[in-house]
Amino acid sequence: MDIIDLSMTHCMCDECNNYYWVDNNSERKNKCYKCYRKEYIKEHNKIYKLKNKEKLKLQRAEYDKTEIGRKNKLKSKWKNRNVKWDCFETIWERYYNATNCEWCNKSFTANKCLEHNHSSGEIRGIVCRGCNIRQRNHDCRFEMVLIQLKSKLK
Repeated sequence: MDIIDLSMTHCMCDECNNYYWVDNNSERKNKCYKCYRKEYIKEHNKIYKLKNKEKLKLQRAEYDKTEIGRKNKLKSKWKNRNVKWDCFETIWERYYNATNCEWCNKSFTANKCLEHNHSSGEIRGIVCRGCNIRQRNHDCRFEMVLIQLKSKLK
């Protein structure tokens, strides 16, 4: 005859629907250990971030100064702006090594920009800020003309 441990209960996890055994005195009656641990770590990280805000800010600033930090920051920025690429490394090398604007051939004194089509995400070149602004204004005017034409055709 099997001995049944009455201090344990067989339960189903509310999050992952897996069955698990839990001690009757346990606080985690509705979650398996894996889900409970995941939530605990999430809460612990939240508290750590609140307590160490300045320290983390300084660490982030130091990281952003490194080459890999700048690279990852730009990658994230470009992704958020819907830039499409086949190989990020190729675009990064082209951007990082660019010394002159690909459109007006002026050397970069301030910011260089990755010029791209905002609708399709297609990359048009590594350009100076002036060329980037001129292209943006051109795109806006072109879109306005299209909108006006569409409204006249209706």
